[in-house]
Amino acid sequence: MHYFTQPPMPGLGCCVWAPATPTITGDLIPMRNYVQPGDSLALAVPYAGGVTSGQGVLVGALFGVAAVDGVQNAVIECQTKGVFDITKEPALAITAGARVFWDNTNRRLTTTATGNFQVGLATVAALAADTTVRAVLLRVPALGT
Repeated sequence: MHYFTQPPMPGLGCCVWAPATPTITGDLIPMRNYVQPGDSLALAVPYAGGVTSGQGVLVGALFGVAAVDGVQNAVIECQTKGVFDITKEPALAITAGARVFWDNTNRRLTTTATGNFQVGLATVAALAADTTVRAVLLRVPALGT
């Protein structure tokens, strides 16, 4: 069965248009298994030193940017979609449009794929002297190369 997303109807919350039969007719029903948009997720902080708001967080294959400070094992909200200025590898110039990878050991972005996890693309060039790079997070599996 195919589901087609429709704007929420006033007073009905999030709903989808689901054909009741293979015909043109159908019923407006609430989607019972919908949880959230997924633009942010609650993740447990994996780092012994914790994180501060704005730092990258990698949990398994999920990457996000911490919305708040958190100590190790604390569950915090992390943005998984959007454009962020994130700490980058020192002395590394990055061109606009370059793939960026999360170096989980040093907790920063790099253009080195080997041993790191692709998290998005640089949206503007960053000079070697810059401490951050502006990147759009793309929901790609954190597979490294």
